[in-house]
Amino acid sequence: PCFSDPHGKRHLGPITATMYTVNRGVDQWHILYAWRDRGSLYAVSQHVIKPVTYTKVVNNLDRMVRGLVQVKPTN
Repeated sequence: PCFSDPHGKRHLGPITATMYTVNRGVDQWHILYAWRDRGSLYAVSQHVIKPVTYTKVVNNLDRMVRGLVQVKPTN
């Protein structure tokens, strides 16, 4: 995977995401949630930078993922 330092799983509604706290490369200060669904990889992330704290970022990501709605394609 492109990410390192997994910090466990987050169970948010029907989604179980792995939380990563360090990204490889330039961006070293953000939290990322990644999960797979039907062969696709999904991710949401946010930088941790003052005045936003680590706890606030986790709360923001939890809220975003819980609020996701699956949109089924139509013909």
